Amino acid sequence: MVVTPIQEHPACLYNQIALRFGAAAIAISAAAELLMYPAARNIQVSLNVDGLAIYVTMVRRYALPRLKNELQLDLAVIAYLLPVFFVQ
Repeated sequence: MVVTPIQEHPACLYNQIALRFGAAAIAISAAAELLMYPAARNIQVSLNVDGLAIYVTMVRRYALPRLKNELQLDLAVIAYLLPVFFVQ
């Protein structure tokens, strides 16, 4: 696989690290919510949050390695941050 210069850019490397730890934190928070507050409404919220963890992982694995320029990096960051803002 050919590594483009944008993939070595500090912002791209930071986003890969942030997405890796973000997916783990999202999954842990969803599990904690299920354990601490097992109401019917919270189960639905936890499943939505787990779906967000899967989405973040897919962005990290499939979208970030295919970036070619900084505009695509900006769009990828916006694409994975918008669902986070809506969930909050």
